[in-house]
Amino acid sequence: MSTKTWESPSFTHRRDGAPSFVRGFARSTWHYRHKRLPYLKRAPAQYLSEVVRRGIETTDERRLLAQARGDDDVCWAASDEAEPLVTVRIATYNRGPLVAERAIASAVRQTYGRLEILVVGDHCDDATERAVMSVKDPRLRFFNLAERGLYPTDPTLRWMVAGTVPMNAALAIARGAWIAPCDDDDEITDDHVEVLLREARSRRLEFVWSKAAMELEPGIWEDVGRSPLARGHISHGSVLYAGGLRFFHHNENSWKLAEPADWNLWQRMQAAGVKMGFVEHVTYRHYL
Repeated sequence: MSTKTWESPSFTHRRDGAPSFVRGFARSTWHYRHKRLPYLKRAPAQYLSEVVRRGIETTDERRLLAQARGDDDVCWAASDEAEPLVTVRIATYNRGPLVAERAIASAVRQTYGRLEILVVGDHCDDATERAVMSVKDPRLRFFNLAERGLYPTDPTLRWMVAGTVPMNAALAIARGAWIAPCDDDDEITDDHVEVLLREARSRRLEFVWSKAAMELEPGIWEDVGRSPLARGHISHGSVLYAGGLRFFHHNENSWKLAEPADWNLWQRMQAAGVKMGFVEHVTYRHYL
């Protein structure tokens, strides 16, 4: 049996002891990632265990996608309603009035009428709960988790996965046939749902993303987003995807791979074979 090794800055792993997808992914990403986040250099075993878990997860997600499609080519039926219910999903934590003034207000203004506006608090404070409940719209549903999710203490790592717990909770209770995520301090354009849903249905896609207007500094904006799918070419709130994909959960441990949870999710969808497409239209505004 061969005992050849491949070496990284801080560990050596036997080639004959890991599946090919582990060796390939780990070799191709280790040097890049450990330079970006020094903690990886101190925790190679943690990194490698997450690589293994991701490989297993991808296999499971491919199976679930095939099951969701059945005999069709997409996980939604062509016979679906002409105006399917769309869930605008907003996870929030201690945003106070801003979540109502920006994210929720943008959902209320949608040109597409058949919406569920689902806000899930990550055990947020009373000020945020009052702000959400001040919005008098029958389409709004609010749930506040009894406990906040457990996230890394390091600020950079916490940023990568903060909010994954209420996001996953929202997937379990969303009523919509389609899901439109929106961050609690950003906003979707008035035609966000209308444009993306039309594109997804006409092109038989399960996931669509568009351009987003990104605030680089106060008052300075730049349009970001293009095809093919790549890090930096897509924003968390510039997407819409079929509710049949809700088995794709946000990975609360994606920080171990030095990946934000949303990018980790989209990569997994792509690896599983989800039908994805880009829309050359700004449908999201991402604030500093």
